[in-house]
Amino acid sequence: MSHVVNRFSQKNDHGLYPTVVEEILRAFYLSNIGKNVWDHIKQEAVDAFNQPDHGGAAFLQGLNAYYQDDHHPHITLVGHSAGSIYICELLQYADKVLPPDVTFDIVLLAPACTYKLFANTLQACKDRIASIRIFAMSDQLEQADAIVPGVYTRSLLYLVSALFEDAPDTPILGMQRFFSTEAPFNKWPEIPLTFTYLSASQNNNIWSLIDTGDGLSSHAKKHGDFYCDDVTLKSLGYILTNGLG
Repeated sequence: MSHVVNRFSQKNDHGLYPTVVEEILRAFYLSNIGKNVWDHIKQEAVDAFNQPDHGGAAFLQGLNAYYQDDHHPHITLVGHSAGSIYICELLQYADKVLPPDVTFDIVLLAPACTYKLFANTLQACKDRIASIRIFAMSDQLEQADAIVPGVYTRSLLYLVSALFEDAPDTPILGMQRFFSTEAPFNKWPEIPLTFTYLSASQNNNIWSLIDTGDGLSSHAKKHGDFYCDDVTLKSLGYILTNGLG
């Protein structure tokens, strides 16, 4: 129980019951199973760009050839959950191989990448991002999205934050909980950096449930809703047709 008390004292708890469950799973090393799977997913995103014949690298080489042939398409990258990790890796590799004027519109749905990865991407190649929009749940909905009702009563992103990253309560980009520059969250330098970048436009973050017009609305109530919720899909359709400008 000392770990639970310590997390409350450091204000990185997820509520009493969820935190107790998290620390029990950690104490019996059951969290390692999920972390190993999660680490593999993240490594797959890295590996997509570490050899010229791997999918991500090959795609960007083909895109480079397309640009060199005087084609200049408007490209929107859409990623749900772990797809945000892939997009961060893609942007960093794209910055190495594409002409400097090639940029992307970015749409992230409930992104599961860490604030640290996203901030590192901004520092490395933010000029590759023409515009960005993030759709995610309000923290109230995130807490209510029980991944295993009666057992673990928080969302998948809460679970990732608590157990699948290197430290409990690791800041995850799709969690409204961390979108703050106040204590205790300002102790992570990647949060103020990301907060400042995303706060440049009120339309960069869309917290469901919300109805604020074309391309700005979502009724997603669960982590898996973002790719099937009609309101969110309508917003995506509008963005793909009209862009983020």
